[in-house]
Amino acid sequence: MNTLTIVLPILLLLGLGKFLSVKKIVSAEAITGMKTLISSVMLPAVIFNAILTTDFDQNALMLCLIIYVLYTVILLLSCKLNHKDQYVMSFFLLAGTEGGMLGYPLFMSLYGTDSLSVLMPLDLGNILFAFTFFIVLIQIANNPETDKKEVIIKSLKSPLVICTAAAIILNITGAGNWFLSTAIGDVYHSIISMVSAPITALVLISVGYDLNFVKELMPAVLKSCLKRMLIMAGCLTLMLTVFRGLIQTQQLLVACVLYFSLPPQFVTTVFVKDVNERRFVATTLSVYALITIACFTLLTMFVPLY
Repeated sequence: MNTLTIVLPILLLLGLGKFLSVKKIVSAEAITGMKTLISSVMLPAVIFNAILTTDFDQNALMLCLIIYVLYTVILLLSCKLNHKDQYVMSFFLLAGTEGGMLGYPLFMSLYGTDSLSVLMPLDLGNILFAFTFFIVLIQIANNPETDKKEVIIKSLKSPLVICTAAAIILNITGAGNWFLSTAIGDVYHSIISMVSAPITALVLISVGYDLNFVKELMPAVLKSCLKRMLIMAGCLTLMLTVFRGLIQTQQLLVACVLYFSLPPQFVTTVFVKDVNERRFVATTLSVYALITIACFTLLTMFVPLY
């Protein structure tokens, strides 16, 4: 597959998003509404379908567990070691991955919308990590006075968590396979296809719209990006050496390489109250999104897709 054919549309959509922002053709409120649609309806539907259709054999479950443990250890260690960092939020940018808002569109651009079941064992570990550790800890860090029990309950009530839990139950009980084999299952497939078709374009436009580079923050931002790159390189090396036996297909190998090049979770900015901290997080996410696109380009050039 021609690298230019894959990468150029992605760059154009990112550029379109930035153009819409600079020229104020689309308001920030409209983009916020679009993100809400993506995160509350489209992504949960896509994730639900991917989990429902994934064959969670022993290897897939091990990959899910490995990602969960890796990110949990990274976050806990970074919280302990980086407590004197200039920006409190810097350690939250070292663990977790933005699968839904960037990983899925990039992977689907390589293999199509039905390919997410390959990526899902990796991202399921990340999703579980996000809603059991990441979001809870980041909300507590930004709202020390908040009732911790309330934070946990609110996290568990999100559409993404509900869809993930429902899909896992349907998958492991076999009810999902039965449902997909019925006439209603055919209707379901049609609905999912319609919902997931525009998600790549919408996500990339929204990412491009939010690209923001604050010059005075660059030294701290680049330091944070370098830290994350080294940590993720270590994670990828671990996956390709110690756990190489779990990666049994070329598509899964590509998924691993892509996954550990992705930026931190975009939702991070939502929970940051301090203005300076939020600017630092937003700039870091913007810079790392470009690093991801660069890595993705190299991936399509030098790693066989099949």
